[in-house]
Amino acid sequence: MSLSNARSFDRLVKDSPALQSQIEQMRSPIELIALARAEGVELTMEDMREIAQTAYHAWVITLDPPMRSFFELAQQSEELNQELKQCQSLPAAIDLANRNGFALAADDFQQAAIAAAAIPGFSFEKLWFRNLGLL
Repeated sequence: MSLSNARSFDRLVKDSPALQSQIEQMRSPIELIALARAEGVELTMEDMREIAQTAYHAWVITLDPPMRSFFELAQQSEELNQELKQCQSLPAAIDLANRNGFALAADDFQQAAIAAAAIPGFSFEKLWFRNLGLL
């Protein structure tokens, strides 16, 4: 039942440019839950995980290999994932990548942000890049 809520909301969003526009401006997952509720769909934590994973997988495959490897490692390593989530600036993100063996530069992160913006709907990646000032 829960996954059908995520899919149901996804269909609503795909059919509504107005909802798509609202989602593109969001700054938190709570806003997504509130919007879904206003549209008559109750999103659970399981739904949010499904939405997040679908968006992540659609996005990560579009990245250049070094950037993809960095984000895949972050997905696998809870410690790195937490450090990544705590990055509040582009220099901090670059430093984190470099400390973990990835020679990534500002342009690499900008390209990853552009790729995230191209994926329709809500994603935590868009929120993260928006908070870094890249979107």
